[in-house]
Amino acid sequence: MNNRSKLVGVIVVLLLLLLFGWRWWTGRQVKPVEAQEKAATTSLASTVVPNTSKPAASTAGPAAHSDAAALARLGEFKSVIDTTNSRSLDFYGKVVDQNGQPVAGAKVKGYVMTEVGFDGTKETPHLTESDAEGNFEFMGLHGESLGVGPEKEGYQYVQHGNGNWSPGGKTDPSNRVIFKMWKLQGAEPMVKARIHAYIPCDGTPTMFDLTTGKRVASGGNLTVRLSRNPVDIVRGKPFDWQLTLEVSGGGAQEIADLYPNEAPADGYQQSVTVSMPVGTKNWSPDLQKAYYFTTGNGQDYGRIAIDLTGDFQPPPTSFDADIYVNTAGSRNLEFDPFKQVR
Repeated sequence: MNNRSKLVGVIVVLLLLLLFGWRWWTGRQVKPVEAQEKAATTSLASTVVPNTSKPAASTAGPAAHSDAAALARLGEFKSVIDTTNSRSLDFYGKVVDQNGQPVAGAKVKGYVMTEVGFDGTKETPHLTESDAEGNFEFMGLHGESLGVGPEKEGYQYVQHGNGNWSPGGKTDPSNRVIFKMWKLQGAEPMVKARIHAYIPCDGTPTMFDLTTGKRVASGGNLTVRLSRNPVDIVRGKPFDWQLTLEVSGGGAQEIADLYPNEAPADGYQQSVTVSMPVGTKNWSPDLQKAYYFTTGNGQDYGRIAIDLTGDFQPPPTSFDADIYVNTAGSRNLEFDPFKQVR
């Protein structure tokens, strides 16, 4: 064999060795991956085993029943809302002034409240006007309740209660809801004063000037006495107490009017007393009350709103009051800050 033939043989052998070596190397790299995939597949198959003890549909049963129950409850809730919002709110009203005279041409607003969800409501406004007899009505409205309020220039209207009318009551042309407005007479010059003081709790008198709100040593036209038993109290524990207001040269009477714009001509008492013994229904150490008063032998008329906080400990305790006085002998108590006497 010549040299050329030997060289060819060596090359062939080397090529065969490289081929077998490459196949051996690649096979060594691939087999572990295949083994891992096979092992993973075997492991997954062993853990995720179909539950053949029940039909497959039974696993979705509770969820399906829950959804059905929720839909049923939602339907019931919607039915309640629809029933509420479909209530008839036909309404008949009448507007009068403080003397019972009809108020014609009053703009009357009606707000229909409807339910819009689990905890939501909506108010829709409607407008009508009172006729020559003061009558008005809202017809064809539906909802949960109807809020009604009149307004007119030259008149004052104060909402009494929450102002809502629900279908529980019945109105008709012969049974109208009465709305009272105050026909303004025109404000006159008035004095406005304020008391902010601390008073004894043992009945010792404290005097004030009603036209200035100042505490005075003598000559005041308002005397206040507060008696507490015991004088030294335990905060949070009820106690007997009594408050007396005395107006010299006149008297006082409690305000029961919706519009305290005109002082009464008579019916005053020189002193008024509020008692709060232990055991009183809705007992409270505090008092908020308003009174008409007259003083100066009928030359002054006014109103006073008192605010007593009676349980300060130790004494004295807090006594506040807002005062409006017409010093011209007029019982007109309509107040305009631009006409306030300084």
